[in-house]
Amino acid sequence: MSEVNIPFRPEFHEKILLGTKTMTCRSKRMGEVGDLFKVGGQRFVLTQVFRTILSYVVRDAYEQEGCDSPGELIAIWEKIHPAKGYEPDSTVWAHCWMEAL
Repeated sequence: MSEVNIPFRPEFHEKILLGTKTMTCRSKRMGEVGDLFKVGGQRFVLTQVFRTILSYVVRDAYEQEGCDSPGELIAIWEKIHPAKGYEPDSTVWAHCWMEAL
């Protein structure tokens, strides 16, 4: 178990702290199961880290990403990745967490 740095945009901090965002997908692996990270002084523990297809996240896990709809998640992804945009078949690393006790 290590402490890792997973950077988040400021607009996601509140959703993470409220527990409405419990997943982030990244192009690279940011940690291992059991690793800890902090947001707003609060500690969280990674509970799952796995490779998946971006379209799966958009279709089936948009709520864990803190979004109200697949379209909202696609819009956020395109904002964060303006050059590449949303490519449904892209492989990403999904990181899921819960508040650390």
